[in-house]
Amino acid sequence: MAHELYLRGLNDFLNVLDTQRTLYSTESDLTQSQATMASNLVALYKALGGGWESP
Repeated sequence: MAHELYLRGLNDFLNVLDTQRTLYSTESDLTQSQATMASNLVALYKALGGGWESP
């Protein structure tokens, strides 16, 4: 949306860059949260006695 406003001359490019930076930061936070959740699920599984069994 910020880019659309920029193309119409209703916004400056600094706002476009700031919006992109915020988006990338939020995506990075989401990725970190997903990795933490996966790690915590492994820890929970191990704490409940799960593990590898030999075939």
